Amino acid sequence: MLKGHDLASGSIDKAAQRLHNQYTLRLRVRGIDENDFKDSKRILEEKLRSGRVKPTLLPYGTQEEIRRDMEACHLVLMPSRAEPFGLVGLEAIAAGVPVLISEHSGLAELIEELSDRLGQPTFRHCIVKMKGDTATDADVEKWAERIEDVLKYAKSEFAEARAFREKLLASKYWEESHQKFLQACDITDGGSAQAEGGGAEAEDSD
Repeated sequence: MLKGHDLASGSIDKAAQRLHNQYTLRLRVRGIDENDFKDSKRILEEKLRSGRVKPTLLPYGTQEEIRRDMEACHLVLMPSRAEPFGLVGLEAIAAGVPVLISEHSGLAELIEELSDRLGQPTFRHCIVKMKGDTATDADVEKWAERIEDVLKYAKSEFAEARAFREKLLASKYWEESHQKFLQACDITDGGSAQAEGGGAEAEDSD
């Protein structure tokens, strides 16, 4: 079962309500095991109460499927409450797509480290602080605020995401950290891995 998708769905539903039907929001959830499909669908239905978000549940994806997901989405969410690494977040950064990452992840730790070493505090923009290990109202509120901001200011957020990517890729620290990350995930450049995550698409409403 995708870790944190109850938090993601509750947050994006709240963000959709705040946006007052300015956009038609679509939530694509990756990493749903066949055995967990019914439970995951029930959780999404419970959290998406406004009817303003259209969800799609998908199984774990190949690198190519994840790449296509990235090309179509406006925002990638990684709200896991405990994530050793965070491959989908890394994919989003490499694609230059806006991403929000839980502070409780190996990727957040990596970004924090690079931010300090390179003197780039803006790197932390994509990290969302968490209150607890359950979907508290405070966490939902915080994620909703961040989601709303990214969708409202998509043009500048994409520009910032691309700048973030270029600064990271130009760093010698990133190459070293990236290789360690891939090794920890048991993959190599040119290899493949299954990934999970959530993506939000937004279309202007008439």
